Amino acid sequence: MTKLIGKIIEWIFIGIACICLPFAMIFGVVSGLFNKALGRKYQDFTKNVEGLGELKARGIKEKDCKEWIGRIKIPHWNEAEIRVSSKLLKNETLLTEKVNEYQKAMQNIEFIIEAIHNNDVYKDALKDGQDTLIAEEEICIELNDEDSKEMDPYISISYPSGNYYVWFSIQNGEMTYFDVSKNQDN
Repeated sequence: MTKLIGKIIEWIFIGIACICLPFAMIFGVVSGLFNKALGRKYQDFTKNVEGLGELKARGIKEKDCKEWIGRIKIPHWNEAEIRVSSKLLKNETLLTEKVNEYQKAMQNIEFIIEAIHNNDVYKDALKDGQDTLIAEEEICIELNDEDSKEMDPYISISYPSGNYYVWFSIQNGEMTYFDVSKNQDN
């Protein structure tokens, strides 16, 4: 009976998706044509943020850019993508706090790696034959703003690793949470 209810709910969501997807596609095409007719073009915008370096965003107007992305060097993994919300960039006090958090995390990265090595979730993945500290694709670092729905509103790092997707958070230069989940792509 439970499987039947699960299947019914699954088919309801599939039906809703099939109905909504064409409307979303039509809206995308219409808004694209509207912007083209008005001569609006997407542009690349750049900001330099002290402590993070150059961040870029793409949009019709700079104020419409919701997320800014940069490339940074990160010990242990070498290179990563850093993401900062426009809301965070507008709040100088909070931005300074988050940049300090980021710098503290980079200074303590070896201790963070050691904490992950001692984590039970990491050890279980190792037993499964997967070192989840090896990133197979790009590493994403997010400086979370005060509206973050994450466990703590500081820094989160995520990346795919083999059969897993890795996510951990850092606060005050320490790893506060580490988790892996089965990667849906594999």
